[in-house]
Amino acid sequence: MERNLKLRDGLNVSRFLNVATGRIEENAPVLPRAYFPKAVADVKSLAESRGALETLDPAASCVVLSPHPFIRQDPEAAALVVSFGEQWYRIHYRAVSPSLLKVSVAWYPGWRADVAGKPLPIVRVDHALMGVIVPAGDNEIALSFHSNHFGSGLAISLVSGLLLLACIRVGRRSHHHKQRRKHRHSKPVAW
Repeated sequence: MERNLKLRDGLNVSRFLNVATGRIEENAPVLPRAYFPKAVADVKSLAESRGALETLDPAASCVVLSPHPFIRQDPEAAALVVSFGEQWYRIHYRAVSPSLLKVSVAWYPGWRADVAGKPLPIVRVDHALMGVIVPAGDNEIALSFHSNHFGSGLAISLVSGLLLLACIRVGRRSHHHKQRRKHRHSKPVAW
């Protein structure tokens, strides 16, 4: 972003700290949290995606890692974030053709999108952000995040807890056995 300040606009950054002056400054050309880029360019690799950031103007276009489902970007499409939380968004949109809706949220496995219960493809946009390929129409999409790692993390925690309890139990038994042997082999003290 230091070499291409326009990237800030596509990240939905309305204010930023100017490190040279130490002041918080306004970013007037900020783009909405969810919007339809005017044009979409395909890139074939992550290296090509990263390289495209050098000259990318998010107000004019975006880059999408291919392969992906068919897009015929509607330059007049519109979107409005209706509501959102930490791990979910409701976005109303209108588009006359299958189009890419860019959401200024980090792309990460676990995000799901659907319209009327039908899943929609989520793609990587501008190297690090999320995009949803929406069908033509006037609809509301639901975006939600569900960690793909929660189940495995829970399983690891449960197994670790059980092993810890087993170790504690074995340690207590060993301690009791040592105490018993010590008392059996000790001679009574005569007064």
